[in-house]
Amino acid sequence: PAEASDSSSVAEMKPEPTPSPEPTRYDSGMYLVGKDIPAGEYAIFAERSLGYMEVTSDSSGNFESILCNENFSYNTIVTLEEGRYFSMSGAYAVPMEEAQIDTSGSGMFKVGVNIPAGEYKIIVDENASMGLGYLEVASDSSHDFASIRTNDNIESSTYISVNEGEYLTLNDCHIEQ
Repeated sequence: PAEASDSSSVAEMKPEPTPSPEPTRYDSGMYLVGKDIPAGEYAIFAERSLGYMEVTSDSSGNFESILCNENFSYNTIVTLEEGRYFSMSGAYAVPMEEAQIDTSGSGMFKVGVNIPAGEYKIIVDENASMGLGYLEVASDSSHDFASIRTNDNIESSTYISVNEGEYLTLNDCHIEQ
């Protein structure tokens, strides 16, 4: 004879919440894009008060090979192309589609992803070095001078309009909440 099963325990079981997966993380170091890290767009986060990143055309260490570099206090965003070298210190990288970026302070934000397109009031931080904030709007995350649409050092609050697909960088200033 078939044994009776206790179906009441099945009915009382609640599904476990699915934990959100940990984002893919690349720690400080040097990477060959396309071999050690896939080409694509990444959010780079400072691990302490300051992080550094650079993209170079080769591994020579020569100044002439630097395509872009940046010191940042919270985050920056960069597009990495295959065959280039990407280095970070005091920082880690997360693929842009997995990144959770806090937009309440300084940082680099992708318009349409991290913040909506529109006009923003920018406020200089009370503890800004030399009492100045810096803002920049760029067309992409290449960090190429040619992609900068506008930039300015600001002493007091100002307004800036940004469009879908642009990048807003704020240092020592923030979006009014």
